[in-house]
Amino acid sequence: MNAGIRHTALMMAVVLAALLLVPHSTRSPRQELLPQTQRCCYIDLPGNAPAVGLSEALIRQFGVHSGTLPRIVIVRNDVSPLDSLLAAQADLVVMYRPDSLPPGLTEARRISEDIAWIVRGDNYAELGQLNRYLADMEASETVQRLIRQYLKGKVPDLKSISPYDGLIREVAREQGWDWRLLASVIYHESRFSLDANSHKGAVGLMQVRASRYSVDTLMDPKVNISIGARYLKRLEKMFDSFAADTTEGLKFALAAYNAGEGRIQQYVRYAASQQADTSRWDAVSAVIPTMPDFHGRQTIAYVNGVLDTYGAYTRLYPE
Repeated sequence: MNAGIRHTALMMAVVLAALLLVPHSTRSPRQELLPQTQRCCYIDLPGNAPAVGLSEALIRQFGVHSGTLPRIVIVRNDVSPLDSLLAAQADLVVMYRPDSLPPGLTEARRISEDIAWIVRGDNYAELGQLNRYLADMEASETVQRLIRQYLKGKVPDLKSISPYDGLIREVAREQGWDWRLLASVIYHESRFSLDANSHKGAVGLMQVRASRYSVDTLMDPKVNISIGARYLKRLEKMFDSFAADTTEGLKFALAAYNAGEGRIQQYVRYAASQQADTSRWDAVSAVIPTMPDFHGRQTIAYVNGVLDTYGAYTRLYPE
């Protein structure tokens, strides 16, 4: 492959990976709050080390925004990525465009003549997600900025998590929280969509109940974030009284933010009846699925999801 083709391939790999960077929010955020799943991604771009490294970094960041945990495999000579895809050992393969694909495999929306993103033909969810992002974000200014930065050999600007970073930092500072933690809560509540709402009457970035405030008031991003953050702080103080440490207190507070403080107190009482360590959320969440008529699996997934996203944000974004 000559230098011109490699240059084109690198640029298009940047475009495609960056297109996947921005969360898609046409559906109700509450419909997308699913337990995190793992996406296995194979990268097969021999002779193009910059494209491999860049694709790996951006796929990991896409995992943060899509609520999945990417496991990236750089393909070796003795591995056939398409066979791995057919055998369901991989969910996605990024490679130079092949002349043909075996039955059962299909490409996502084509935007490059050099790089193909390939999924199984029966993996409708994966294909639909890729195609929606590619169609919606093809003209994104983010894409153009990344192209300019990478073509100049610069490290991409990863300082922005959302359009509300400034407000999140300000409110987090007032509450003594890490702003990336607050951003993680907002991501899992609304995917940073100010127009998000639920059937229970919760609206805005932090899904605050409209019954206590006017909807117009809650449409102010700072008001919404401030109300949600103050409630989180109150929950944190409430559960700190018996939690083993501040980390455990945070877990209980997150669970209560999702399910309500009364429901979490009910869980704690049940865990105590089962001789579980009620000072640790993991111990409580391990036994509560045995409760009669238990409906809290989404809450368990929510706590894990917020903490996983927070961990990723701390790695990707500076203080």
